[in-house]
Amino acid sequence: MEKATKTRAAAKRKVYNVKWQNKYSGEEGYVGDIIEAEKHFVNTFEKKEAEKFKTSVDAAKAVEALIAMGEGDNNLFSIEVA
Repeated sequence: MEKATKTRAAAKRKVYNVKWQNKYSGEEGYVGDIIEAEKHFVNTFEKKEAEKFKTSVDAAKAVEALIAMGEGDNNLFSIEVA
């Protein structure tokens, strides 16, 4: 029984995505990958293709990194439950 309980608990764990919206065009999508060396992110319009973060804190750190790269100049970012 203990193993089944752990499996169900793991299945209920939340994962998070970072959503973006262009400030000027209103276009929306998800962050697919963050490429810090090149200071940009790869976007996707499919939620299932978005990068998954294990905690909301990890997702918030990703948003901070995106803003530090200058991506916040043209985009708004939000965190969603995947």
